[in-house]
Amino acid sequence: MKSLEYLLFDKPKTTDDCFDLSYKIPFIMVKVTVEVEEIVTEMYVMKRFLALFTWHFAHQENAIKTVSDCGGCISWDSDEKIRNNIYKADKRLQTIINKIEKQHIPVISDNVTFDSLHLF
Repeated sequence: MKSLEYLLFDKPKTTDDCFDLSYKIPFIMVKVTVEVEEIVTEMYVMKRFLALFTWHFAHQENAIKTVSDCGGCISWDSDEKIRNNIYKADKRLQTIINKIEKQHIPVISDNVTFDSLHLF
């Protein structure tokens, strides 16, 4: 779904905006990294699994950075449930990467997975 800012001003802010823009402007590459964000409140401690994309367009000096939320887990989840959530996050990430590669955009990632972050 396209963001309102992209529809009004042609400034992509989301991954979907960048996909749409890729049909109009040629890309150089997309760099992918993963990050785990820890959210601490009085009620719980949660870890969010985030995929960070840096989109490099031809004919543009500045890269566009987008974030995709791939899932998460809560601190009191069982080890099995945490492993399952990491597996699902890796599947979501791989789906996005496959979608990018399907458009013949080079993806730079060093075998990026949430499982490789050793969350246990």
